[in-house]
Amino acid sequence: MLKEIQSLGSSSKFLSYLSDAELQTLSDGLKEVRCGSGQALIETGEKNIATYIVLEGQIEIFVVTQLGIEQTLDRVGPGGLVGEMAIASGGRRHTDARAIEASRLARIPLEIFERLLQEKPELFCYVAELVQTRFRKLQLFKQLTLFFGPVEVFEANFLRQWISELEWLTLKSGETLFKEGELTDSAFFLITGRLRVALTKQSGDEVVIAEVGSGEMIGEMALLAEGKRSATVSALRDCVLVQMSKPVFNKLIDRYPRCLKSINRILVDRLHKTSTSHRPRSQTSSIALLPANPSVPIMEFSRDLATALARYGSVDVLTSDKVNQELHQPGIAQSKENEPTYPGLTQWLNEREESVRSLIYQADTSWSRWTERCVRQTDQLLIVGMAGSDPALGEVETKLSHGGDVGPSPHQILVLMHPSQCDRPRETATWLELRNVEQHHHLRRHSDLHYARLARFLIGESIGLVLGGGVARGYAHIGVIRALEESGITIDMIGGTSMGAWIAGQYAYGYDYEDMIRINSDVFHRSSRDYTLPLFSLLAGRELWRRGSKYLSGVEIEDLWLPYFSVSSNLTRADVEIHKAGSLGWAIRASGSLPGIWPPINSNGELLVDGAVLNNVPIDVMRGTCPGKVIAVDVSSPLDLQENSPYGESLSGWDVLWKRLSPFGSRIKLPGIFSIMTRSAELASVRAQQQIVSAGLADLYLRPPVSHFGAMDLQAVREIAEAGLGYTKGMIESWQEEGNDK
Repeated sequence: MLKEIQSLGSSSKFLSYLSDAELQTLSDGLKEVRCGSGQALIETGEKNIATYIVLEGQIEIFVVTQLGIEQTLDRVGPGGLVGEMAIASGGRRHTDARAIEASRLARIPLEIFERLLQEKPELFCYVAELVQTRFRKLQLFKQLTLFFGPVEVFEANFLRQWISELEWLTLKSGETLFKEGELTDSAFFLITGRLRVALTKQSGDEVVIAEVGSGEMIGEMALLAEGKRSATVSALRDCVLVQMSKPVFNKLIDRYPRCLKSINRILVDRLHKTSTSHRPRSQTSSIALLPANPSVPIMEFSRDLATALARYGSVDVLTSDKVNQELHQPGIAQSKENEPTYPGLTQWLNEREESVRSLIYQADTSWSRWTERCVRQTDQLLIVGMAGSDPALGEVETKLSHGGDVGPSPHQILVLMHPSQCDRPRETATWLELRNVEQHHHLRRHSDLHYARLARFLIGESIGLVLGGGVARGYAHIGVIRALEESGITIDMIGGTSMGAWIAGQYAYGYDYEDMIRINSDVFHRSSRDYTLPLFSLLAGRELWRRGSKYLSGVEIEDLWLPYFSVSSNLTRADVEIHKAGSLGWAIRASGSLPGIWPPINSNGELLVDGAVLNNVPIDVMRGTCPGKVIAVDVSSPLDLQENSPYGESLSGWDVLWKRLSPFGSRIKLPGIFSIMTRSAELASVRAQQQIVSAGLADLYLRPPVSHFGAMDLQAVREIAEAGLGYTKGMIESWQEEGNDK
């Protein structure tokens, strides 16, 4: 066989890399295999590692669709390799191969093939490129099948004929595919990875309107009309894409006009996603776990998290050791990008992700190629630390923070594990100061309740409760919270404005229904009589602060078990201020500083007043925080201060007082200064709130019937709370019957 393979050397790239001595060694180990015309050489699903050199004839590599239709990926003649993809994927066959005509092949033993790759770097690179090319064809075919649906629109040789017309691109996590406003010239098929689609608001902030997963097209408008990109698209993780230019698309449509149906379907879907304000959720949750230091019990954490995630579908946990074992190749998890095993590993991981609802990538305790892959492959990156330990960055986090080839990581989240007996987190700020994370979560070890909350957040099934301002009417929030709990709806995060911020803070701290009734009866017993010289406000706020501090003193927002925020209005900057860290009591005090009634809060030289001035029910803030459903409670009154008496062009307070004291004549019925100032503070915000509600930002919008209570009925705590309780129970029953709480 030596002379035969030597004669093929000029036509075989694989053999051309070998010396005469290496060809001799190779030929000594070869075994001849014959295939008749139409005879199968390889079948999908086989688990054998064998590589062949075609000596005579021609071999067709193909895949079979679910409808039984074949699609040719490649044809290999004398001197070509067949079966090399199995080496890159642990022996698993992804394609079929058969002889188009009577053929002879030489089977290369695995040990000889691997030794040649190790000893010949140039041969190694050639095989790696060949494996990558064939895997890409396979991936492209699978994604096109998903994209165009169950009806086959392409002929059998489509890929072989069109692959040269398409351009392959790779994006690292964080890189931009195209920016809003750029001229359009092509569209892209996403083969693997995930993309983020964002629009730029007038304020300059970006708002995410969609996420694009494998098998989808992006930038399709460029194929139908000239213009500019309507959004910015960037990689949430490492991505492989196929770029299609407009001329190629026109040729494609001329030959396969039914493709336009799929393009139109995409446009309709995109229009729907753009018109809704809800944050998009991925169907598959890809989560990476990075230990803050080697002492973190990461195996325990991943096991308990997987148990919690299993409620929402199938879950798999991948470690580097598990990947090596399942692919039957030691060290394959640590593959470099230029190694033959790399495309097969990528393909296997993508297939694994598509087969489960949640895939957990557990990083090594030290920085490695597998750890780097976990960072680049994931949608959400959890940095897991032990509360009470040294918060300094360990080796893995240090490497991550330096970036390098890893690129920016999306959705970095800090999770702090606490002892099962821990009563309350402490000193979280020291952890957050050292890290650039979007959010943080606390959980007790082995706590099903806490792991379930984290799982809902990761899977996009959280429940966020946002409570609006309304002074005394805000007591209805106490009843709303009790109704939610009694209905089995778990609150995963909470926030609010003014009285809503105060009630939300009590709940986040851990107080129950009766506690909150007692606390509010006590705090507002005399705080509304804390009069002062009205240079800045009618009330000094001293009594309110003293009484409120008894219940929330010394608590930091970042140390709460439950994620919390409050909203105030910045008079200096004419903007909304969102409080997610720092003193809980201070944030509540700023959120409830009704202008003219209580003095504003001085924050680094800027004046903060009641959040109701700009955002009375901060549904939009919760929507940007909560990956799931948002329940909003609005206790403001659409109509208020209706009972009044005509008094002309001016009004004397002395006249009003005299008529109230005098037994003669009619009394002037007018709302008091507290009610007028309260209503004035929320007026613009209440009007703006109607637009937010009509936009559908809240999944459940509650407006308890408390308008008949006065805004300053601060002693009617239980009555208003019970009104909120009764109303909410009925609303939740209807909501649950429709399946909206799932």
